[in-house]
Amino acid sequence: MGYKRRRSWRFPASSIKGRTYTLWSGSLDYVANTRVPTAEHLRDLARMLRPYRQKWRSNYDDIRDQVFAHTITIDKADVAALFSRTLITDIEEILQGLRNILEIVQELWMNGRHPDQHNPSTRYIDDIVRETRELLAGFRR
Repeated sequence: MGYKRRRSWRFPASSIKGRTYTLWSGSLDYVANTRVPTAEHLRDLARMLRPYRQKWRSNYDDIRDQVFAHTITIDKADVAALFSRTLITDIEEILQGLRNILEIVQELWMNGRHPDQHNPSTRYIDDIVRETRELLAGFRR
């Protein structure tokens, strides 16, 4: 059985008194002008991720691997040595950057919005900063 696209529908008389409704005339133009992500858009996203990935790998990857994921390092002095290279501002930058990239991907996927049109939201930053500081303060105890 094939599917046919229609511009108008007839609903049962019991629900909407048998009226015929037509699609908004601009809806087809909207769909025609929606952007489809290209490989170049995805390369741009990869470029945006690069500085955060480098910062993560240089200071935080070892902490993840040795303290949280696998619990290889148990000695408090070794754990303290790993955390001594960390900065709260680094974690803030990584989380804020990843959140911005997430918003770009969401807008690109759901709305077809070009990544260059992204205007980052900052209302989440205070919560992230507070929670990150609380987490890191817990490690200092």
